[in-house]
Order: sequence, then C-alpha cells, then structure tokens
Amino acid sequence: MTTTASAFQPREYWSNRVTGDGSLANVGHVALGYYNRFTYPLRLEALSRAVAGLVPAGCSVFDGGFGEGVYLNYWLRRGSTVVSGVDFSPRAVTSARERHPGLNLRRGDLSSLRDLAGFGRLDVVTAIDVLYHVVDDAAWAAALVNLLSLVGEGGVFVASDKFPLEGTWQPMPHVRRRSLEMWRCILATQGFEIVRRVPVFVLMDDPITCGSHPWLGQVARVQWKGLMKLVRMAAGTPWLHRGIAAAVAAVQLPVERLLLRLLAETPNLELVVARRVTGETARPDWT
Repeated sequence: MTTTASAFQPREYWSNRVTGDGSLANVGHVALGYYNRFTYPLRLEALSRAVAGLVPAGCSVFDGGFGEGVYLNYWLRRGSTVVSGVDFSPRAVTSARERHPGLNLRRGDLSSLRDLAGFGRLDVVTAIDVLYHVVDDAAWAAALVNLLSLVGEGGVFVASDKFPLEGTWQPMPHVRRRSLEMWRCILATQGFEIVRRVPVFVLMDDPITCGSHPWLGQVARVQWKGLMKLVRMAAGTPWLHRGIAAAVAAVQLPVERLLLRLLAETPNLELVVARRVTGETARPDWT
C-alpha cells in the first residue's frame, strides 16, 4: 500500500474544527449548522442496529476519535462499565475530560500504536466518522490495525465510510473514501471479517455516485445539493436557518426512513461491524 501525498494538515485542521463544547453544529457538516440536529439521531439509531445482539449489557468501549463526545454519551446512556478513547484535538480531550472526569480519555494519534497503549482489550472498539479523515493510506491502515488490536475476545469493531465500488475516492482534501475490498483486506490480515453492514443515510448526507446503487446516488446527490443550498443560504439569519433546516429535514425524514428499511446497501454512509474469526494476525506491509 502506498502513501498518499496530500497538502492536508490534520493537526491544524482538527485543532480548529473541534471546539469541544458538545454542540451538534460542530459535527457532521459544519456549514449546515442546525440541520445536523436532525441527522445525528439517525446515526445513533444506525449504531444501535449495528451492535444489536452482538455486545453484552454494560460492555466496555473504546471510542477512536470521540470529537464532541456524541458517542461517549451514547455508550454511557447504555450503561457501559468502561468508556475510553483517544482524539487528535486537544480541545476535544480537555472538554471531554471536564464533562466526564471518570473516563480514560487521552490525546493521541490512532496511527501510533504507542498512543493506544494501556487501554487493554475491550468489547467494542469504534472509529465512527473518523478513519476516512485519515487521508494518508499508510496512516489509515496503521490506525485500523491499531484499533483492531484493542478488540477483546468475542468483541466487535465498528467503523463508518461511504464505499466506492473500487479503489479510493477523495472528494476533498480532508476526506478519502476506500472501497469495502480495501477494508476487508486489512481486516483479514488481523483475523477479522465483516459480519454486518448497516446503512446510516441515503438522502440526508452527501451521497457518492461511485458506490452501491449508483443511479440512486445520482438522484440522492441532486436533492442533497439543492436542499442543502437552501440551508446554507439562510445561515446568516439564525431563526430563518433553523426554520429552513427543520422544514428540509421534515421533507426528507419519511423518505429516508423508508429507504433505510428497504436497502441493505446505500450510496451513502454505512456502518460496518467486524468480528475476529481467527487468532492469527499479521501486520500488513503498507510501506
């Protein structure tokens, strides 16, 4: 696997991007502000579907790239006995520690095995809306292998991406999509296989047109670009922005929920769940 050349500077980007105040306006699509409040419940519902029947009550969790802490709160509400994590943003870590002083939360780089030392093995290890922001292919592979090393016996790994049918697709400097085959290759070297795919969105996030159901991706992208333009145009007037965001979401949600019930794969964001199937692991050669 070759290293990806990029002018993207993740340390600077994430230090500025994550405020640590827990606001949903800071996650998802920042430019859409209030609209994110209507999409994050769908993300959490998808996570519940993804782990249903696979993790025990009171499971131990490691959240890779916890950001504003949305998923930390999710696991705490579920009664998880151990919730820990690493994030790249100093502000995210400082704020999360203030809100959750009893949790083991550290600043670190997921591609550095040293930064993940001491967390032990856990029932659930997640990297939701995180690894596609690691645009260097070697660093992405390293981060994935490092996270898998934290999964305990019988545990699961959960991650998200929008999967192009082949290879990689990088629509912007800080986002690089990888095919499901690329994911399977790394997972297999570590003795894991994908046991579940769970669609998160069809309409209510930026679709891709080079993945599953490309014709649906084309249609979904047209509606996304048109409706989100309305939401962004009103951003300068808070009351109008909130009203338009709520109206757009009200139009999309019934169709979105119907499509999520009907589709096993989507041209948009999905969660993948992997479990260990062998005890043998091998660090891949990505240099």
